[in-house]
Amino acid sequence: MEIQRRHINASLKGFNEDENSAEFIISDATQDRHGTIIAHDKWSLSNYEKNPIVMYQHAGHYSDDPDNTIGRGEVRFEDDKLIGKVFFEPKDINEKADKIAQKVAFGTLRATSVGFMPL
Repeated sequence: MEIQRRHINASLKGFNEDENSAEFIISDATQDRHGTIIAHDKWSLSNYEKNPIVMYQHAGHYSDDPDNTIGRGEVRFEDDKLIGKVFFEPKDINEKADKIAQKVAFGTLRATSVGFMPL
């Protein structure tokens, strides 16, 4: 089964400097740029929750660079939207994660994508 990616419009909900975290709307019931619609009650998150990591540009699966894993994540549903929260790794662990967190906080990076397998 091929992994697909869901890309939605700018989805940053906010950045929390104290936690070094950001929340994003990572999916909703609107059509994405590939024409896909996934209703909130159709997501199965049990596999993700076993190892809730966040990867930059989906590179973690395809790279030997551990710094492509930029933090740990949490997911929840809110008002028919899938919300993701990333806790970025600190600079002393991962300079790439720190740079990405700074870009999110500044507003340069505002969107996410998720990989999924249709069932």
